[in-house]
Amino acid sequence: LITIIAIYLVMDIVNYKKPLSYNVKTTNNGFLIETDGQWKKFYVKGVNIGAALPGYWFTEFPEDKKVYLDWFEKIGEMNANSIRVYTLLPHQFYDALDEYNNKNKEHPIWLFQEIWPDENVSNSNYLNNSYEENYKKEIRVVIDAVHGNARIQPRQGRAYGVYTTDVSKYILGYMVGRELEPDEVIKTNEINYGYSYQGDYFSTGDDATPTEGWLAMNCDYLVSFEVKKYSNEHPVSIVSWPTLDSLEHDSEWNVQGNKQ
Repeated sequence: LITIIAIYLVMDIVNYKKPLSYNVKTTNNGFLIETDGQWKKFYVKGVNIGAALPGYWFTEFPEDKKVYLDWFEKIGEMNANSIRVYTLLPHQFYDALDEYNNKNKEHPIWLFQEIWPDENVSNSNYLNNSYEENYKKEIRVVIDAVHGNARIQPRQGRAYGVYTTDVSKYILGYMVGRELEPDEVIKTNEINYGYSYQGDYFSTGDDATPTEGWLAMNCDYLVSFEVKKYSNEHPVSIVSWPTLDSLEHDSEWNVQGNKQ
């Protein structure tokens, strides 16, 4: 009888799932943040951070927490309330964000955390298996890092180290992708004609392109991973840029000098 009870107890522990938690959500036209048990509208006043200092490559990030604290102080003085970073930064960045916000609980700085995929795309095909697996690995690494649960081995062109500070409560949203190159988008769409994606959280419609399917797949993977591992959920968006903008702009001209 004791053995049977012990087995049931172990099964209960294995099958136990923490309630899903979130402190940020979106509406049709904005963000809501939970404050003192109530959902309040949040107007984003953001600053984009390119982390490299003058004279350094864009992948050479500062490793001095004082540098980031100084930036946050200045950003706070600007009356901005959120920042965006394009990739995972050294742990000192997240340590500094947590320290600053603990000192400024009434006016914290919120974080848009982008997860950067590699630029070297085999055959310009985002749906290449190895390229996709590498990106999913990076998604896992970043989610673990912002939850203060990552030990990343040295790697070239990427942040690494031991991440022990949980800043997930300050995540305003995750951003999937990068400024995708037109030739990569065209090639991905040609090679994977007809591809679509149906997931638990994100899916593509009948008129979506394979590249949009790839983006939806990674958004879905990100949410699924964070929910399953941390019982935590955040808003997710994709990254784009004017080069892929389908809208017409009066200020844009093509290479022939004609308005687009």
